[in-house]
Amino acid sequence: MFVSVALHVVLVACSGVFGEDNESKLTIPMPQPNPPAKHNDYWCVGVKLPSTDSYIVKYEPLADPKVVHHMLLYGCKKPLQTTGSWPCQGSNQICSDQSRFLFAWAKGAEGISLPKDVGFFVGPSSDQYAVMQIHYGQPSVNDADVSALSLYLTTLNQPRVAGIFLIVGSDTIPPNKQAYTISSGCQFAGPNTIHPFAYRTHAHSLCKQIDGYVVKDSKWDLIGSRSPQDPQAFYPVKDTSLEVSAGDWLAARCIYNSVGLSATVSMGSTSEDEMCNFYMMYDMPNNGHALSDSICDQDASNNLHFPPIVRVTPIPDMDGMMEGGGQHHGNHGSSSGDGAKVTSLAWAGQLSASDSWPYSDPQKASKAKFGQISGVAVGANGTIYILHRGSRVWDIDSFSSKYTYNHVSDGPISVPTVVGISPAGEVVSSWGEGLFYLPHGLTIDYEGNFWITDVAMHQVFKFNPSDLLKPVLTKGTLLTPGSGQDYFCKPAAVAVDRSGMFYVADGYCNSRVVRFTKDGVWDGAWGDPVGEVPIAISVAHSLVILEEERRLFLADRENGRILSYNMVTGVGHVFSNAPVFGGSVFAISFSANGTWPMVAINGNTDRNSGFTINQNGVVISTWGPDNGFSQPHGLAVSPLCEVFVAEIGPNLLWKFLPVLTNITLPALMEPSAGDQPEEGSVSVAVGINDPPMTTGSSSSTVAMVTSYSLVLFIAVFGLSAVVISIMIAVICCFSNQRKVIGAGQNAKKTIQTLFKPNHVGFTKLQTYDSGSEDELHAVSVV
Repeated sequence: MFVSVALHVVLVACSGVFGEDNESKLTIPMPQPNPPAKHNDYWCVGVKLPSTDSYIVKYEPLADPKVVHHMLLYGCKKPLQTTGSWPCQGSNQICSDQSRFLFAWAKGAEGISLPKDVGFFVGPSSDQYAVMQIHYGQPSVNDADVSALSLYLTTLNQPRVAGIFLIVGSDTIPPNKQAYTISSGCQFAGPNTIHPFAYRTHAHSLCKQIDGYVVKDSKWDLIGSRSPQDPQAFYPVKDTSLEVSAGDWLAARCIYNSVGLSATVSMGSTSEDEMCNFYMMYDMPNNGHALSDSICDQDASNNLHFPPIVRVTPIPDMDGMMEGGGQHHGNHGSSSGDGAKVTSLAWAGQLSASDSWPYSDPQKASKAKFGQISGVAVGANGTIYILHRGSRVWDIDSFSSKYTYNHVSDGPISVPTVVGISPAGEVVSSWGEGLFYLPHGLTIDYEGNFWITDVAMHQVFKFNPSDLLKPVLTKGTLLTPGSGQDYFCKPAAVAVDRSGMFYVADGYCNSRVVRFTKDGVWDGAWGDPVGEVPIAISVAHSLVILEEERRLFLADRENGRILSYNMVTGVGHVFSNAPVFGGSVFAISFSANGTWPMVAINGNTDRNSGFTINQNGVVISTWGPDNGFSQPHGLAVSPLCEVFVAEIGPNLLWKFLPVLTNITLPALMEPSAGDQPEEGSVSVAVGINDPPMTTGSSSSTVAMVTSYSLVLFIAVFGLSAVVISIMIAVICCFSNQRKVIGAGQNAKKTIQTLFKPNHVGFTKLQTYDSGSEDELHAVSVV
C-alpha cells in the first residue's frame, strides 16, 4: 500500500513489457490524502512526464469502484502542485494553466489500448505533466488508498494523434419525470478532420442512457449510446467510417428517470448531483494542427431533431476489437440515405458458444477439479463465480422421506466451494471451505454481497465481500426443514432488489417465494399465481427481478413454466409456459442491467437447451451446444451480456456470446405541431450500446430493437413478419424544438470554465440453479 505522503512514481524502461527499448511504463499512484479522503472529496496528484516527446498508447487503471467514484487524467504544462497530493474539487485547483483530458475511468471499467499508429502526444512540446484526479465514493478511514493509473508510452512517432472531445449538458432535472432529457451540441470548427474511434458516457444514478451523434447535412450518424450505469469504459465506435469535419455538428443527449423524487436535482460535482457527459476519443493526422475547441456545452434542443430513443441491451462480440490499423477508415456499418437512418448490429436472441472458454471442454475443465456446479454468478467487475460441491453429490440417498439430510456426520465440505474466475478464464480466488453441506444457489447483489442457499442445512446465508469467513446474515434453522417463518425446506435461490429486500425460492418442499426486509425480517410468502389454473408450484428453483417494472419472475421448474409476480401487490400470473421448454425450466436471468430479453434454460428433457424470451413471454430463439446440454442447472449474465451456463452433472461451465445481424433503424421523423411534448421532456434517442474497449479484445454493438407501432414499420419499411416479431416496443416521442446555436457563437472554452461546483457535469447478477438427475429423483417424493 502507498501509505506515505511523499509521492511514489515508477518510471521503468520497459523492454520487458513492450519488447522495444523506446517504450516505457509510468505508474501514477495516489499518495495517501492528508487528512484522509472522505465521501465526495476530490484529490489530485501531478507527475512529470518523460523529458522526450512521447505518445501514450495504453492506459491501465487500478481502483476499487466502491472506494473511487471516478478517476480523470489531465495533461497540462504545470500542475497546481508538483509534489504530494492536494484537494482539487474546484476546476482551478488542477492545473496552473490550461488542461486537456487524457483519460477517464469509473465503475470498475477496464483500461484501453489505442489503435495501431495512434497515441496521445505528450512531452516538452506538449503537456509536460499529467495530473490524476480522483473523486472518492466511500473511502476507508483505516486503509491507505491504493488507486493508481499506469501509462504506457513510446517515443516512436505516431502517424495519428489522439484526443478527447467532451460534450457536456447542463440543466436541472425536475422530480417525477420518467424520461427527461438534456441535450447539448456544437458546430465543429476543425481545422482537422477527426475520426472518432471510442466513446464513454458519464453521469450519476438518475441517468439511464446517453447518446452521441455527428450530424452532417441533417443526416444523423450514431457515435455511440450506453447507460452510464454500466462500467464506464471507453467503448469502440462501431461505424469505423465516421469522420467529423469543420461545419459538422456534434450532439449528445442524456435521459433521466426522476420518478419518486420530490425535489429538483442540479448538475454538480458530488454524487448527489447529476452530470451529463459524453466523451468522444478520436484520432487525426499528426500534422501539428490542434483543434480550435475540444469542449461543447451549448444547449442543442432547439430545432436539433434527435432520432427516436431505442432502449437497447448491450451484447458483446469480444473477438478482435481494436487490434491493427486496418479498422481506422473502413466503410461498413455507416448510415445512409436521407434523414436519420442508423445501420447497426442487432441481437435477435441467438447465442453461440465461445471456442476459447476452457471450462466447457471436459478435459480442460477436469483439471480445475470442480464438483457438481450448482450455481453461477457474475460480479460487477466481470469476475465469474461458481458454487460447487467438491466431492459431495446430491443423489437419491441424500435425504430422508422427511427431507432431513442423511450425511450430517460427514461434516461440511472441506474444500473451497466458491471459485472466482477472471473473464480470461483464470482462477483468481476461492473461499467457502468448511461452511456448507450441500450448497445450491448463488447470487451477488447490487452491493457485492454473496447470497448462498444450502439445501442440506435448509438455510440462506449472506456474506459481505470484506469478510467471507462467516455470514453477516443467516435465515432458516440449521439442518431442520420446515414451513414456518423460521424455516426453509431445501431453499434453491435468492433474489435481492436495490432496496436490499430479498426473496427466497423455497424450494423443493415448500414451493413458495418468501420475502424479507433488508434486515431479514419476514415480510410474507407468495405461492400459486392468483387467478390462474390451480396448479401448485413444483420446485421454486430460480428467481430474477426486473427492477424497472417491479416484477419478480420465478422458474417453476417441474411445471415447465415461468411465473411473474407484482412485487408491490404480490399478485402473480403465468408469464410463459412454452411447449419448447419440454416440461421444465431450471434457471432464468435477464440481460445486462436487468433489461429484456430474458434468457432461460431447461433440463431433464430430450433436448436440453437455452432460450431467449421477449417481454410477451414468447421464445424468440433457442440456443446451446451443438449436441445440447447434458444437465444444465445454473445461469448468469455478465455486465457485458456474456451468458454463462453451469452443468451440474459433467461439471462444466459454458460461455456464450451473441450472434449479431445487421438492421437499419427508421429515418428521422420531425414532429408535427400537435406532437410537441413538454419542454425538456424525452425526445427519445436511437440507442445502440457497444461493448467496452479492452486490451487486445474486440466488441460488437448490440441492440434489441423494439417498436411502438408495428403498423408504422410495416407501412414505411415493409418489414417481414420474422423481423416484426423481434422488434418489440419502440417508443416514438420527439423533443421540444428550440433554436440551434449558430457556429459563430461557438466560443472557445477550457476545462476550467466547465467543471465548477454545481455546473458540470439488476445488473441482476443472476445465479439460480439446481437439478441433476439425482435431484429430480429426490423431488419425486414431494
